[in-house]
This record gives sequence, structure tokens and C-alpha cells, in this order.
Amino acid sequence: MIQKIVSFFDAETREKYFVRLFSAWSIMGIFNYMTVPGHPEKIDAVKNTNLLASVIIFILSYALLTLVSHLLKKADTDAWIFSVSTLVYLGLVAMFSENNYYCLALLFPAALSCIYTVRKFTAKKTVLEPDRKFTAIFSLITGILVTAVIALIGVSRYLSFATPNFDFGIFAQMYYYLKTEFVPLTTCEREKLLSHFAVHLSPVYYLLLPVYFVFDSPITLQISQAVIIGSALIPLYLLMRHFKFSNKVTLLMMIAFAFYPALAGGTMYDFHENCFLLPFLLWMLYFAEKEKYIPMYIFMLLTFSVKEDAAVYVAFIALYFILSGRKKLHGTIILLSSVAYFVFAVSFLKAFGEGAMTGRFDNFITNQNLGLADVIITIFKNPAYFISQCISEEKLLFILFMLLPLAFLPILSKKWSQFILVGPMILINLMSDYTYQHSIYFQYVYGTMAILFYVAILNVKDCPKNLKKYLVPLATVFSIIIFAFSISPKMTYVNRLDVNREDYVKIRAALDTIEEDASVLSTTFYMPYLSQRKEIYEIEYCVKDTDYIVIDTRYASADANREKIDMTKYELILEEENLVEIYSKKE
Repeated sequence: MIQKIVSFFDAETREKYFVRLFSAWSIMGIFNYMTVPGHPEKIDAVKNTNLLASVIIFILSYALLTLVSHLLKKADTDAWIFSVSTLVYLGLVAMFSENNYYCLALLFPAALSCIYTVRKFTAKKTVLEPDRKFTAIFSLITGILVTAVIALIGVSRYLSFATPNFDFGIFAQMYYYLKTEFVPLTTCEREKLLSHFAVHLSPVYYLLLPVYFVFDSPITLQISQAVIIGSALIPLYLLMRHFKFSNKVTLLMMIAFAFYPALAGGTMYDFHENCFLLPFLLWMLYFAEKEKYIPMYIFMLLTFSVKEDAAVYVAFIALYFILSGRKKLHGTIILLSSVAYFVFAVSFLKAFGEGAMTGRFDNFITNQNLGLADVIITIFKNPAYFISQCISEEKLLFILFMLLPLAFLPILSKKWSQFILVGPMILINLMSDYTYQHSIYFQYVYGTMAILFYVAILNVKDCPKNLKKYLVPLATVFSIIIFAFSISPKMTYVNRLDVNREDYVKIRAALDTIEEDASVLSTTFYMPYLSQRKEIYEIEYCVKDTDYIVIDTRYASADANREKIDMTKYELILEEENLVEIYSKKE
């Protein structure tokens, strides 16, 4: 009898009962979270929670978990339920939090849960290895799911009139001109008829033109961006196969990629050419690893076509190839090509356009005559200043949100040459004081993301087995939780479509009364919808003499926008109260 009591309280049994306590606590938390009104981070949620009901749910959950554990002894349900319940609760809490630091704090219990589960199952070798077919299919389904979410948010933003002229209205009108005249003209970018290539050299836009010919709507651009980004899972999967990773590691890395916060986050300011960087760079790296150099160079050129600064990413890859000693010849060719193209692109913009946007590095330029060359001089003269410009509160958060979902794998290397691949994040995202370049919610993350995943794969390949078994699952768990935190607030655009459906019908009907060949001066959020015409301008930036004026009266700025116009020249011809006003030029 004494022996039975002693054995009942042995170390393993105590651990199981302790784990069930946390599982029951998480289940109780999930139930209260779903049923109790009030934000869980606020004291009101505590006041609204019934203590007796919570105790009952906790006890019932604990009893049920104990029963399941005894019925399914070989399945080790305690560890599984602990992991799933804890991560589900943390994910739910993250979904409705707006505090960056709170999200980061949630990663600590998530890490403990993940480490415990991995230790438990690897010790007993009870985790099944998925086969190759399952890995491929599950990766595909995950990619399709995330692509659909990205497309849904993008389309919802457009249909709820939440996409501003800068930048979506610009691209919407540009594709109208590409379809009708085969040139990337706009009037709403610089208040005059101008080629977009005078601002950014991006011939890659022509790749989408066949699709736009068939589906000529701004919605096409939002969906296309989601598909382009989602397609990057293909070269990533092939890279994993090339390095002969196990199906388990491959599957976890694919999930980490699909739910990587910056993947969806980079689309939250609508369509941009930067989305092409992600698949192009990964394809280039894949063909480089396979030593298939013709397609590698093709994707190098395609990367150049994205934007004038795209050559920077390629140049860092070339430096890595050279300094690592892996591909000195091809690395040299790629580096020289990158420098040559960058010089050509900047010179082209200076000679035929508005000039390269060097102003985003004004914090490093003390002599405007030297331009970008002065950035290098500043760094050389004062390393302390360089460091100070790369680190701030918001930039530190950016670093964490880029590296935590990869469990810091990109910087966990013994090979110094691989640290060169972190260069694009420093140069493009951290050095600039242009706030959008160090945010996961804007398009400047895609080139950096592609290279970070590549170097993470290299480091996983060389990682000791005992460390790899923890880091890869941690990357997956961190990605999912930060994804829930960063993307779920953006789903409000989907909800807007349902809540304000009648208003949007009225707005569209009103805007549709304007003839397609008429010139329009409009407030920013109605620009994309009105963009399919030759002449349209944004009232917030200029005042032009046009056939029609459109005022968005959903916002308080409507009064200020009216004051910019000489209303004696126009008459109100249509009004939807608190939605839109349309003025026509008097005869």
C-alpha cells in the first residue's frame, strides 16, 4: 500500500499532474476569453468573469484530461494537450492585443511550452515523421490559406474605400494606362502626366499586364500580389529539398514561412512592385545552389527589373558567394552586374526622371553634392553615429519581429561570411530614418525576408541536432503567434464590408455617375475606384481645374478639402450624406 502511494507521487507522475494543471488553466482561459465581454488585458474583463464558473470549468477540464490520459496511456496526451491548449490560448490573446511588448511577452510561455513538448517527444521518440507527400500537400494548403487571407484583406481594403491614392491609386491608374497605351503613365503621382518610371524604374510591372488585360480591375492587383507572394513557397520548398532536410523540419520551416508576420504584413499598404522580390530572390538562390546558372542569371535580371535598389540585395548575395569561397567566379559576375545596373538605374532616373530617392538616407548625408557616396564616408568617419541611427525603439521592435519568427537562426552561425547576408536588413531597413522602411506592415521587407530565410536554412543545415530540434519548432510557434498579433487587427476591413455594406453600395453608385472620359479631382480614398481614366488628381496634394470634384465626407477633413476649391465654379449635383459629395463644373 505504501509502495503504491510512493509510486503514485514519483517524479514522472508529479510532472503529469503539474502539466494537467496548466492545461486546465489554459482551457479555462480559452473558455472565458470566448464568452466573457471585455478586453482580456483590461480589469473590466476580470470583473466580468464569474469565479464559480471558472472554478467549475477548471476542475472539469482537469478531470477530463486525467481520464483521457489514463485511457490513452501510450499516446502521451498530457504533453500534446498541454502544448495545444497553451498555444491556442496565447494565440487568441495575441489576436486581440495592440501592445507590441505584450505580444513579445507572450512568446516566453509559448517558448516554454514548445521546449517542453519537444523534449518530451524527442526523449520518447513518439513524434511520427511525416512522409514527403504529406509534407508537400500540407505546405501547399498552408500557402493557399495564407494567400487567401492576404488577398481577402487587400480586396476588402479596396471595396471598403480604405486604399489611399498614395500608393494604390497610383498603381491602379498606371495599369489603366498600361492597358490602354502600353506605357506606365499617371497623373495622380506628381500632379501631372508622368511616367511612373520617372519615379521608380520598375519594368517588372509588365509581367502582370496580360492578367490585367483579362481582368482590368484594381482588385486584380491586390489578388495578384497575394499570389506572387504565396508562390515564394515553391522555391523555398525546393531549397529545403536540395539540402535534404527531414520532412519534419521542412514542414515546420514551410509553416514558419507561410505565417511569417512580414509576409502578410508587407501587403497591408496595398500593391507594390516589391512583392516580386520575394519569389525572384528565392528562385535565384535556389538555382545558384543547384548550379543551374542560366536560370540563376535570368532571375538576377528579373530582380533588377523590380526597382532601382533591388540590385542591393543581389550585390550582398554576390559578396557572400565571393567571401565564402563557394562561387567566386559567378559571385564576381553578379556583383559587377549589380553595381553596373544600380549605376545605370540611378543615372537613368537622374537624366530622365525625378532622380533616385536618396532623401531617405539624408540622416547620413552631410554633403548633398556627394549623394549616396557620402553615406559611406559618414559611416567611416563616425561608426558610433552609424550604430545610433540603426537602433531606436521602433527599429529594435522591427528587428525582433523579423528575427524572432526565425528563432534568430539568421544570426546563429559560426561562418562569418554568412553574416554578410544580414547586410540588406541593416542597409535597407535600419539605416534609413524613413519610418516605413523599418516596419513589417510595409513593402520594404520582402527582399530582406528572402535573404533571411535563405541564411536561416543555411544555418539550420549546419546546426547541431540537439539545437535544431528546438530552434525550428520555436520559429514555427513564434511565427504563428506574432502573425496572429499583427494580422488579426487587419481583418477588421473584412468586417467593414458586412457592417457598412449599404454605405459602400451608395458610394459606388454615386461614383459610377461620373463619365469615364471626365477629369476628376478627388479626396484620397476614392482615388483608386475612380482611377480608370486619363486624368485624376488628389485634392490633398493639389487643386486642378477638372470636370468633377469628389469629396469624401466620411471624415472631418471634408471641410478643409472644400475650402481649397473655388466653389463658385462648381455646383453640387449628387450627395450621399456623410459619405460622398460630387460637384460638377458649371457651364
